[in-house]
Amino acid sequence: GNIVPGTVSILDTNTGVTYTDPGLDGVLVGGSLGSNINYATGAVFLVILGGHAISANFIYYPDLPVMGLEDLEL
Repeated sequence: GNIVPGTVSILDTNTGVTYTDPGLDGVLVGGSLGSNINYATGAVFLVILGGHAISANFIYYPDLPVMGLEDLEL
């Protein structure tokens, strides 16, 4: 499955800083430099102090097989 690029919004609830990816390139802006996301693996790296609570919103499309669909023959 994959996280849809550009749909990530991560909120640091301690500071009120919101991290987003407006460039759709995995670089998260809004906080300190060096924060990023790997869309292929879902790994997120944030440069913040320890002990902060975060909240993340994103759209995720799992790669699940589709079964049970019947063919339409006309």
